[in-house]
Formats: sequence, structure tokens, C-alpha cells
Amino acid sequence: MLKSKIILSLFLLVLGLTILNCSSKKTPGIDFFHTHWSLQEMDGKSYVQPGEAKSVFIQFFEQDKLAKGFAGCNSFFGNFKWEKNKLKIGALGSTRMMCPEADFENRFFALLGEIEAYEIVDKQLLLKTKSGTVLRFYPVIE
Repeated sequence: MLKSKIILSLFLLVLGLTILNCSSKKTPGIDFFHTHWSLQEMDGKSYVQPGEAKSVFIQFFEQDKLAKGFAGCNSFFGNFKWEKNKLKIGALGSTRMMCPEADFENRFFALLGEIEAYEIVDKQLLLKTKSGTVLRFYPVIE
């Protein structure tokens, strides 16, 4: 009887530690992958989408190692490498529409190419370059 209680106690302890360990690796309710991340800040300045324009966003798809999104005028896509908090976005392809936001898009694409790390803080995605520039995104519930 005592042996059964000890085995049951050890089982429950291991189960509890496993659950605790799994849940501590993610921000509750936020998944880096498959989340629609909408741009909030670039170059230390808040981003406000003009009028009825579609929001600038990025999504990461784990299985395909594919990043895709919208940069204000053009859609984009590219591969990425991810490990723990490190992130490297490869060369991007995009549509080629002529846009008044070309300077903004060029800067956005350039920064995406410089990303080296990411972090999720207070349910916001921070993409960080080596020089310290941060692209800040918030999750959009679709």
C-alpha cells in the first residue's frame, strides 16, 4: 500500500513538473507561429496605418519555415531560420506594385533582413537587429 502511494506521488510530481515546464516556455495565449503580427513600431516611432489601408503585418509558419506578410503596398514572403530566441529572415520576394510608401517599404524590408533575434514581451513580438533597432508587433485576433 505504501509502495503504491509513493509511486503515485512520484508520478504526480513528474506530471506536474512536466506541465509547468511546458507552460513556462510560451507567453500564455500567444504563439510565435501562425499569429498575425501587426506592426506597431519601427525605428522607435509608432506606426499608424493611413486611413483605410490594410495593416502592415508578418506571420511565421513553422512547418514550412516561411515568413509572409504585407508591407503597406506589397505582399512579401521568404524563408527563415529559428532557434530559441534567434531569428534570421532570408531574402524576401514581393509583389512589385508602384506605391507612394516605397521609402517605408524599403526600410521595412531592409530591417527584416537585419533581424537576428526575437522576443515576446507583454504579448508583443519584438524583432531585433544587431544594431539595436526593434520592430514591434502586436497580435491580431482574426
